[in-house]
Amino acid sequence: MITTKKTPYQTLKPLQITWKEKNQQIVFVPEDEDRFVLTAEAAIKACRNAVETPIKCKQQFDGLVKRLARWIKDNQKCVDKAFLNVRETGFLFLVVQKDVPYDLDLESSLTSLDIEVARSSDFDQFSLDVISLPKVSPGAITSFLTDNSLVYKHA
Repeated sequence: MITTKKTPYQTLKPLQITWKEKNQQIVFVPEDEDRFVLTAEAAIKACRNAVETPIKCKQQFDGLVKRLARWIKDNQKCVDKAFLNVRETGFLFLVVQKDVPYDLDLESSLTSLDIEVARSSDFDQFSLDVISLPKVSPGAITSFLTDNSLVYKHA
């Protein structure tokens, strides 16, 4: 006869929290024993957010990359390189111009993009900063970037 040992998770019955009992208080006891109390309603919302937020972030990030790619394509006559960089506070979109002189039209277009992204609910899970640089050395560019960059180079 073969027997299998049950894990603690197999012997515990699932705890069911229902919306009907939304005002019921639930005590949570984490590893550090720092207990806290939430209503069933708040616990359901927190669990739903924990499941949905990563999915929403991925969808918004993919949408942002598409939007930035479209902006680069629309401005390709002025853009030499563009980088999307991860920072502690969100993302940095760094655009390097093809020429050294200040390009007012490119700067205006980049500002419009910045405002569009900031106001859009399609990108409300993170923040985006934008910077444009004239044509500069690779060292000057890397001073703005971390190792976590997506790079677009228009050939």
